[in-house]
Amino acid sequence: MRPIIYTSLHFFETKFSSAFKEHKFWIAAYSRKPECIEDARIIHWQFSEDGVLPGIDEPVDLNVSKIRFL
Repeated sequence: MRPIIYTSLHFFETKFSSAFKEHKFWIAAYSRKPECIEDARIIHWQFSEDGVLPGIDEPVDLNVSKIRFL
């Protein structure tokens, strides 16, 4: 199995845009909305580290995904 590469949007755009063509990416970017996911290799987008969920006392990461889980 190939790993999913977790990286910042800046690093993806400057270092990975022409590399690792067969890999999928999980991007961490808080300054742009997840609707910007245009590259098919980007399958997860972490858009916040300050999420609030009932029953959890600490901030949580918030993500969107293109993958449908069954």
